[in-house]
Amino acid sequence: MIWIKSPHTFAFYLWGLFHKFGFLTPPLNSNFDKHVWLWIEFFSIIPKILLDVKVPVWLGKKLVADRLVIDSIVSVSFYFLKDLQFISSSQSKLLLRFASGKTYFIHLRADPDIILRRRLKRGGTDDQHLFGKIDERAFKASVKKQQHIYKLIVEKLGGVSIDTTALSIQDVHRLIRNHLCLT
Repeated sequence: MIWIKSPHTFAFYLWGLFHKFGFLTPPLNSNFDKHVWLWIEFFSIIPKILLDVKVPVWLGKKLVADRLVIDSIVSVSFYFLKDLQFISSSQSKLLLRFASGKTYFIHLRADPDIILRRRLKRGGTDDQHLFGKIDERAFKASVKKQQHIYKLIVEKLGGVSIDTTALSIQDVHRLIRNHLCLT
């Protein structure tokens, strides 16, 4: 079994370099800059998909969860390009074709207040991967915008979205199993 969660691609490391020089995101000030970054992201994720998803599946492993493609599309759209049109782009459509075989798209969502509470419980008030103290209002606004992008993608793919706000882990597990007809 393999579990794919987070894309650490060339683009991710390039973003880290920009961050060291004081930029939260690469300086994408023109359509040309955005176009170049889009291709950097696209060509960075293809080897990750092939090595971490496709090859193990071709070798007979079962893929349990693949956030790589969908999360990458959301990240590029939200954080870097700041453009919802990316989810309808030819690059996005091509990335979605890399989804493994018989794929079920299940989006787990929760109220932004709950997500913030879970994140603070997990990482304390100084969540390291967010580079400092969390601005609660900005965090919640960011979550709402990302949830909107996920909603658009899930609808486009005919997936299901499960609100986990008031559910236990066991309840969520049961709903996923029911959706996959694994009861």
